[in-house]
Amino acid sequence: MKFIIAFIFYGAIIKSACAFCPQFFPNGIQPKVGTLLCNKGYAVGYSSYYKTPLWSAENLTDDSVQQAQNLHGRSNFYTDYRLSLEDQVGNSDYRNSGYARGHMTPSGDAPDRIKRMQTFLYSNVVPQDSDMNSGPWNQIEQSVRKAAIDDGELYVVTGPIFDQYPLRIGPNKVAVPVALFKIVYDAMDERVAAIQCQNTIPADCHQISIIGLQEQIGFDPMPGLSPAVKNSPLLVTGWAKIIRRSSR
Repeated sequence: MKFIIAFIFYGAIIKSACAFCPQFFPNGIQPKVGTLLCNKGYAVGYSSYYKTPLWSAENLTDDSVQQAQNLHGRSNFYTDYRLSLEDQVGNSDYRNSGYARGHMTPSGDAPDRIKRMQTFLYSNVVPQDSDMNSGPWNQIEQSVRKAAIDDGELYVVTGPIFDQYPLRIGPNKVAVPVALFKIVYDAMDERVAAIQCQNTIPADCHQISIIGLQEQIGFDPMPGLSPAVKNSPLLVTGWAKIIRRSSR
């Protein structure tokens, strides 16, 4: 039975693997870094150097979030066999590492079982402080879902921030980020918000400009947006409270 389930799962992965998935990006333009891996519900730009995604992009709608909220169950984490052997990550990399396996595109955003299973690919995961993952970061993810319901549709990009010489874990030397970011773009109002949290507790979350974030990560996370739009702030309900609490 486990073999059959695995066969069905990887069959779905293979069918959804492609080199082009513009639906996840504002104006169909993706970030220009990383190996592009397209899935049914999101896309990532994967780094063979860090052994993590550099970014993970999704398109959230009111309908998809409400479907996700009615979907129960989770999955196991999976190696992404679309990657070359030397770029793959597995369970052994996180076992006894002291770090949680942090989704970039959250499993809770996925509206059906295949899309949810695909969020458990290691190509969508970074080493994350477990308290930060279950605390302020989880609250940020929930606030973005609420914003999608309130506003109707959002584009979201999530990713890690590394220092020059990152700590590495596991036999495949997976890099541990010092911080995480999440960007939310409301296409209807043409406004954008970005938040950054340290990968620790206290997380010291704070909002940041797209330009300021770009200087830290070394690439444009939403290249489809004009400079004017990048400077048009979006208010995400709940972020102010998360920011206050995360500094304690």
